[in-house]
Amino acid sequence: MKKWITLLYVSVFLLFLSACEGTTDNAVIEYRPSVIFSELEIKSAMDAVLVNFKDYRDCDLKKLWYEDVMCMHHIEMYMTYGKGSVNGVEENNVIILLGEFDVGENAAPYFAGEAVINWKWILIRKSAADEWIVDDAGWVR
Repeated sequence: MKKWITLLYVSVFLLFLSACEGTTDNAVIEYRPSVIFSELEIKSAMDAVLVNFKDYRDCDLKKLWYEDVMCMHHIEMYMTYGKGSVNGVEENNVIILLGEFDVGENAAPYFAGEAVINWKWILIRKSAADEWIVDDAGWVR
């Protein structure tokens, strides 16, 4: 009997944890034209962010997009002052995506408030043939 109660508690706990992951079901995804990246490269980067967003406990992604001007500005900052200045990634293998999401009560404490409207994901890859990986994320400044 004690084993069944323990199993029940574990099952409820796991169900609770899975219900707290970030959701992307209703997100508006915008593929804006780019002179820097192909639509396939942008889509691949967005897919990586959508997978990564599952780690954003109790958050709901509302919008995800790419924009050349903002991307170039933030790539320059990343390459000069961020991890790009030390990790050896080439500038053409860095992409920045922008997003907005709602924040629930069980979200990480640094998401104070109900919505995050100025968020960026920095993704890198080793070469054009490799997959994008999320290297960093944070508020757009």
